[in-house]
Amino acid sequence: MLHDAHFHLHTQAMAQLIKEQAIQGIVNVQNKKEYELVKQCFPHLNQHDIYFSTGIHPWQADVNAWQDMEPIMSEALFIGEIGLDCVWSDQPLEKQREVFIRSLAYAHAHHKPVILHTKGMEYEVLTHIQRYPNHYLVHWYSCDQYIKEYQRLDCYFTIGPSVLNDPAVRQIARMIPLNRLLVESDGLEALSWCENKVISLSEYPSYLQRTIKEIAAIKCLDERFVANQLAQTFADWLYKATHSDTLNK
Repeated sequence: MLHDAHFHLHTQAMAQLIKEQAIQGIVNVQNKKEYELVKQCFPHLNQHDIYFSTGIHPWQADVNAWQDMEPIMSEALFIGEIGLDCVWSDQPLEKQREVFIRSLAYAHAHHKPVILHTKGMEYEVLTHIQRYPNHYLVHWYSCDQYIKEYQRLDCYFTIGPSVLNDPAVRQIARMIPLNRLLVESDGLEALSWCENKVISLSEYPSYLQRTIKEIAAIKCLDERFVANQLAQTFADWLYKATHSDTLNK
């Protein structure tokens, strides 16, 4: 079974394809409008195959109000993606930092694993998460530094479509063991951005398969074996989210 450990949903058609293809996944909700769409598309959210994460994205640190997002955060299994970004965001870093630290504290207090956004701020994110023991998933890590430091905190990592051409992402695929690796698309818009062309909805499952195939090639392992191991890792990640007593273990 395919999984997509981090994606964004913008259309009902994509939700329908996910159901038809029986793709398990974690859909990211960034505001109330997206939450309403996701709830409409997946009435049994957090129960059967599709789970959701939410939080104040660093790009929206000065846009989304905490009081608007907290009720949604209370329903989510995961907090994220949250973090810091000095590359693609024009939000003031001080504001990003304030929201990020508050979010880490919330996730820790409520026993909710966290999905991290670290672009250009990998070291500082690392220093903050060390203060809040939790289960962390590092989303689309594309830095060739601090990998071992994140590993020492027992972080999980997602591998996205750029594994074919990004040396840093390939290094993550090579270094991180299969029991800490997950596959993600980041959604159709991110796929199109990464491939520098429009990716059709029908192509979406094949890109998840392509990522699995490339991970297997990088690790010199059988593709079916890798697919099974990655599926087990996704199941383990969900288990951590649904069993809060594992939080500090």
